[in-house]
Amino acid sequence: MNAPASIPAVDCVTLERSFPHLAIVTLNRPEVRNAIDGCVATTLARFVAELDEDPSIRCVILTRAGDQAFSAGEGPRAFNEKRPARWLGR
Repeated sequence: MNAPASIPAVDCVTLERSFPHLAIVTLNRPEVRNAIDGCVATTLARFVAELDEDPSIRCVILTRAGDQAFSAGEGPRAFNEKRPARWLGR
């Protein structure tokens, strides 16, 4: 079975497959301590689906860019975009 074609790299998350049986997924938003936003969440989901379909992958390493934090969690902009204004007192 052939491995599926890699999804193109997106700036917010990268996928590296330079080693046999290993994929390295990197959160790439160090300027905001790798906070999770729509781009990160969507791209991670796409990469996980791609890697799940590839029988040659045996290990996935999830890492981060920068040196301040692995991930600050969900960013405040993403939080505000998903909540109705009445929950935010607006």
